[in-house]
Amino acid sequence: MVGGRVMFVEVKAPGEKPRPIQNLRIQQLRDQGFHVTVLDSLDGIEEVTDALSDRM
Repeated sequence: MVGGRVMFVEVKAPGEKPRPIQNLRIQQLRDQGFHVTVLDSLDGIEEVTDALSDRM
């Protein structure tokens, strides 16, 4: 794919946070220039999927 985008999403149960190893991986991805977000709600998932749908 030419000109594509990559985004990583960590989906957690409501109120949960990433484990330390997940935070390490998230930081590694961000250091490489990727967009990473952590979601813990259905509303957040819907917002991301809506935003991605608008870009396609």
